[in-house]
Amino acid sequence: MGYMTAGDLLKIKGLLEKRLTPLGLKIEWSKFAAGPQLLEAMNVGSVDFGFVGETPPIFAQASGVPFVYIASSKPGTGEGTAVIIDKDSPIKTIADLKGKGLAFQRATAQQYFVLKVLQEAGLKLSDNKNHYFDV
Repeated sequence: MGYMTAGDLLKIKGLLEKRLTPLGLKIEWSKFAAGPQLLEAMNVGSVDFGFVGETPPIFAQASGVPFVYIASSKPGTGEGTAVIIDKDSPIKTIADLKGKGLAFQRATAQQYFVLKVLQEAGLKLSDNKNHYFDV
């Protein structure tokens, strides 16, 4: 079972073990930094099941990772995502980001957010120095 920090509660409470142990199933937990890494582990056969956000599966499917959705929840609102700058930065608008470095993890909702924010300001990702993090 692959999980991320958001899946800690399920693991801590042992809910799956309580339901699956009587059926003769054992759970081995593997923690991942984010959805893309969990889905890559699934792709290479290291994980059989896992929970990720709504965006990583889109990128994984586009890359040919074979998996099946078992359940889904309502997509998030994006309220937990923001562009962060130093308080003393001369950057005051998204347009001021042109030519600056951006950091985000590829194949995540954060990458999609960055693309949309730049697009709304009339910028493209290629207008910036990009720093991808594959934690």
